[in-house]
Amino acid sequence: MAEQQMKLLLICNELGYRGTPRFCVNCAKIAKGAGHIVKIWALDEGGSAADECKANGISVSVGAPHIDEMISFRPDIIHIHRGGGVSRRDNSILSNLKKICGSRIIETNVFGIADLTFHSPIDVHAHISRWDLWRWRRWLWPFHRACIYLPNCVDADAIRPLPSDFRGRHGIPDNAILIGRIGKTDWQELSRAVVPAMEKSPNIFFATVHDYSDNIESSNAWPEDVRRRVVRVPALNGPDELSAFYTACDATLNFSPIGESFGYVVAESMACGTPCIAHSKPRNDNAQIEVASTSAGGYPVRDAAAAQKTIMEIAAKPPDSTRRALCINSIVDRYSITHFSPVLLKVYSILSETKETGKALEHLFMDAGIETKIKDSEIDYALANVIGGRPSLADRMAMKLAHSLPNAIRIHRITLRDFPSNSINFSKQ
Repeated sequence: MAEQQMKLLLICNELGYRGTPRFCVNCAKIAKGAGHIVKIWALDEGGSAADECKANGISVSVGAPHIDEMISFRPDIIHIHRGGGVSRRDNSILSNLKKICGSRIIETNVFGIADLTFHSPIDVHAHISRWDLWRWRRWLWPFHRACIYLPNCVDADAIRPLPSDFRGRHGIPDNAILIGRIGKTDWQELSRAVVPAMEKSPNIFFATVHDYSDNIESSNAWPEDVRRRVVRVPALNGPDELSAFYTACDATLNFSPIGESFGYVVAESMACGTPCIAHSKPRNDNAQIEVASTSAGGYPVRDAAAAQKTIMEIAAKPPDSTRRALCINSIVDRYSITHFSPVLLKVYSILSETKETGKALEHLFMDAGIETKIKDSEIDYALANVIGGRPSLADRMAMKLAHSLPNAIRIHRITLRDFPSNSINFSKQ
């Protein structure tokens, strides 16, 4: 059992198989395993992860009618997982629970979007990538609240190298080069990378998972010889199917339209020993070049032309066992549950033991070895691996404008407004 048992309430919008609810469930399982009393509250809807929670003895409630139940639970710690920014509903829930129960509140801020209103009840903002913490501290946070680096975790026991008959079932030769894709994709940019490479090399196959209609329409315009080597996989259910897919590929492609705030699809590919070709998006979220860095065995690239060149290099020399092992170890060493658990529990413990806020709370995290700042030099190095040198002054100014202006507009529109009259009403005092 834990030395000091806590009551923890973890909140997310839903419990499907996407990254945010999966991370929320992992946090709940870690806290439950450490002997704490844990509840999950899905504000909008349940999902496949709800059964997993119940199998692990974790209570799950779905929907707003459970407000009084949460007040009766009287959580010591509330850990909300959300995109960030201003949500009147969330702030109303959190403010009232904090006022009535005295709860301490940590927000996993998925997209690094600041809520700069004075209404926010959050004690500490946790960022799931070093890129987002750096961006937050560098440009988005004129009002000081504590913020830390607390990345998503990958279940490396569930997502792992898993040989299977994936290639045989889909008619892909064993000696073919297989490039995989999963997740939201800028299909136009991906096409510029994949099609020329496949036209040059008839040994390259392309496997794409869970296509959207616009993806299908776009790829239907590819040359006939290329289309014959495209394998469409409707869906992958559960960690074994995901692992088998990643393991069958020689590399995966990440061409997210707005980058990745963490990139589960990137990390899981690497966890299976399959390097990811990660398209840098420095004016958006850009954690994909951090997760799939060169030093981690990945292939960070600046544009479609660089991705095409990388695919051709892989076709000439597929990733060997050394690179695959590097990919696996880089994920296990940085993001595995074994690595993540003590850090998470330390954060919960510090929050529960002090009423400090702001800089004083941040210093307590720093003293405990939890990162609160990312140096410019680290980001420069990550970008240099992609663009072949330090980012120019023009690139820096473009990034600053891209990251700061949208938030300034959002804040200007919201800060002078009170919470609307339909904020959630707490009946139990």
